[in-house]
Amino acid sequence: MRKIQGLFILSTFLTIATGCNSFERELYSQIELAGSKTIEANQPTVFNLNSITDFEWDSVFVVTGNESVPVFRDEIQSKLGRPANDLKTYRDRYYFLTPDKKLVIKEVEAGIYRTPAIDIGNCLSGEGDIMFWLSNNECKFFVVPNNRTLNKGTIFALPNCETKFNPNNFGIFYQK
Repeated sequence: MRKIQGLFILSTFLTIATGCNSFERELYSQIELAGSKTIEANQPTVFNLNSITDFEWDSVFVVTGNESVPVFRDEIQSKLGRPANDLKTYRDRYYFLTPDKKLVIKEVEAGIYRTPAIDIGNCLSGEGDIMFWLSNNECKFFVVPNNRTLNKGTIFALPNCETKFNPNNFGIFYQK
């Protein structure tokens, strides 16, 4: 009986431990896969953020952390327009806004501190300011590594913004 209880506790722990990070695993593995395809095809590959979510959403607000200080809740709240918590160092947070205006929050290891590093871009508004909310349509990211060896350098995921992406001006396709 004790063995069964021990196995149940272990399996419950493993389910919780692995299930809690399924968004993170899927996000980074799909971006890395798109980075590999970009290198192989020698042209940008598209990663659709909607392909890894199991809920409907209209837009997402991505808060990227850093290594030295947390992103404080006041800074997040001013852009989010809702109450928020501090974002710890080495973490990123995705605030998905659903059609019924509820938030689905996913927190992951900061992409920029992984190997390969992953940098999720933002769009520019008409005034040249960074737009913090990306629509579902803008979350079809062009994936471009800055090195032909995937585990060296950074993989950039650039949203499909109104300001159009030109692969000849970025990453491994940059032409002087």
